[in-house]
Amino acid sequence: MTLVTATHIKTDRAHRRKIWQLEHRFHCSVAGTCMTLDELIQLCHKARMTVPADFSDYQLHCAFVTAISQPGPLAKLTQKHLDRKYANELKRFRQAKDVQALAEMWQAAFAAGEIPGAFWAGITHPCADEALMFRLFGDVHMLSHLQGASLRIDMERFNRYRHLVPRLQRELHKTRSDAQRRLQAKEKELMELRHQLRDLAALSHRLQATEQRLRNVETGEAHARLQKRLDEALADCHRLAARWPGDRGRLLTRGSHRSGRAPLRHPAPRTMASLRNGQFREPRAVGGVGIVCTAAQNGPSSSVPGCGGTTICTSAV
Repeated sequence: MTLVTATHIKTDRAHRRKIWQLEHRFHCSVAGTCMTLDELIQLCHKARMTVPADFSDYQLHCAFVTAISQPGPLAKLTQKHLDRKYANELKRFRQAKDVQALAEMWQAAFAAGEIPGAFWAGITHPCADEALMFRLFGDVHMLSHLQGASLRIDMERFNRYRHLVPRLQRELHKTRSDAQRRLQAKEKELMELRHQLRDLAALSHRLQATEQRLRNVETGEAHARLQKRLDEALADCHRLAARWPGDRGRLLTRGSHRSGRAPLRHPAPRTMASLRNGQFREPRAVGGVGIVCTAAQNGPSSSVPGCGGTTICTSAV
């Protein structure tokens, strides 16, 4: 049985075959292997051929195969479309100068899975003889059977897996819910940790300040500052004590002039003794100035010399 005869192949070795020059069964392989159904519809529209809306895929395929067997508008558009689509394969197969080289190139492309472009370049190649074209047709034909068997296995597997979808969806929903709850718990824990971190940062700041104060105490800086303040206070006391006799005399003299009395002298020994014993006397108005005397409990004041152990405070009456 021969697939290609001299009457079917009207070409010479110098030119590639046209699609309408191929034997009819090659048209079926070309339409089914080298093009998609969408491409068939687009080419029919370009050729101004009407494709009924209720056509099945098989009816479209059969009508297309019948149309490209004649050198009409659809066949010429299909030839240009395939030459443009598989330009790289045509350029590579053009390097084959004999049947043996062409067969080797087809075998390499078939093993690599680059079948559509290699099939179109092989069956239209000028060097392709009847035996090689039969081989290409047989490889593609058996491949369609293998693809059908593989498709059947895939469909069985698909139906088996389809029954697993509801159960997997339920498990996925449960997993998502659990993950959402865990995420919310982790977010709450993270917020608490942030609050603790903020409190620890404030505590660390206070601790650093305390450590700095302790270092100042250990190095004597705080003691030196306190000693300096104490020395300044003592110096102020000495200055006030040095000014006190003159200020006291002026106050007493001013009071006697205003009241018309004799200047106030030191209290009698009995009064001073009572003051030293811790007794207090009512304030006396001397020329509009109130004088309060208090006795020191532990003897004469060391900070106000010449006062005889008595501190005198004045206030306006």
